[in-house]
Amino acid sequence: MRRQHSPRRGYTLVELLVVIMIAMLLMVVSLPVVKTVMDDARPREASRILNSTLFTAKSRAAFTTRLAGVEFVMQAVGDTTMNPTTYQCTQMYLCEVPAMYAGDSTLSQATINVDTQSPSGSPRSPNTFYNYKLYLMDGPVGNSLPSSSDSTTKTANYLIDQDIFEIRFDFRGPWYTGHRIGTESFTVDIPGNPPPCVMSSTNPPNNFCRSAPFQIRRPPQRVGNAVELPRGTAIDMMFSGIGQQGEDFADTSALRIMFTPEGSLLNYTRMNRQMMGSPVAATNPVLGTAHFLVGVPQKVTGRQEEAMGAYTYTDASKSNIADFNALWVSIGRASGVVTTNENAPNPTFSGDPSMNAIRQSYIQQCRQYATAREQKGGR
Repeated sequence: MRRQHSPRRGYTLVELLVVIMIAMLLMVVSLPVVKTVMDDARPREASRILNSTLFTAKSRAAFTTRLAGVEFVMQAVGDTTMNPTTYQCTQMYLCEVPAMYAGDSTLSQATINVDTQSPSGSPRSPNTFYNYKLYLMDGPVGNSLPSSSDSTTKTANYLIDQDIFEIRFDFRGPWYTGHRIGTESFTVDIPGNPPPCVMSSTNPPNNFCRSAPFQIRRPPQRVGNAVELPRGTAIDMMFSGIGQQGEDFADTSALRIMFTPEGSLLNYTRMNRQMMGSPVAATNPVLGTAHFLVGVPQKVTGRQEEAMGAYTYTDASKSNIADFNALWVSIGRASGVVTTNENAPNPTFSGDPSMNAIRQSYIQQCRQYATAREQKGGR
């Protein structure tokens, strides 16, 4: 006797609608949680990229036995007409100091003509910088003194793209700052009297011209392509700096930090904001741990909010330094060790938050908390 099977029963439209409604409700409930997780992950990934870029720069310095570092590309935030302007960074470049340059020929030599001295005057003061025309020649100068109207030869053409460099004579002694003026004309700044090895002059009279071998140290150059932080993240330069309270990286349109071949931090260069004229590069020694605050762009408010009377750096909804999800990437000065640590959004303080001392105390407590904590897991 054959067993009879009942026909397969399908889902009704009502059942399907109930299942869809339940799925939609679960999605609506879980969306804020997913968004929070994604928001938390962005600064974490940005800190990994910054950490990796800094480590690569250290490794490059050790491999090439030359200074190497990271150049931070700054982006102005908010109203750029306000003073001070607030900056963030979402893009970086590796950079390194090129190999030493000593001319295109083994016979290349350098000299100056002290008759081109500016400012004029004698005797020269050891505390005053004097500017002279610099001649980079393919060989010794000989007995003919270069005139103030002479241009340099092939050796100088190698430096055609260098606006500023450092030079020393006879492979020893101090380094002097050199400048490119025009296409094939160079000058050098020397405090006090020039070194005798290159002191070509008719006053006092000489019966021969002097020249000497030279070495030129060029500024760091970018290496490779740009390193981009994940979309929706930024390094908040307003609260980044050196030591426990420093805001050394704020209000600067360009920043570069350099490592020695031994792995320690050497210096940082920033473009100082000028009241008149173009910004001027200033290189400073690193005297403490360097701290970078990694957060999100919409919370890079800086002092622009303060200028309007709303001091927002203690507000977690408006400020990276008050945000639990922000992270500190720190570089030890002597060791060069890079660590990533949690931010402390609720330090204790009392007083008017508009005061500079109160803000610096807030920053100090955040950094102390970060450096005292163990490195955050997974970073």
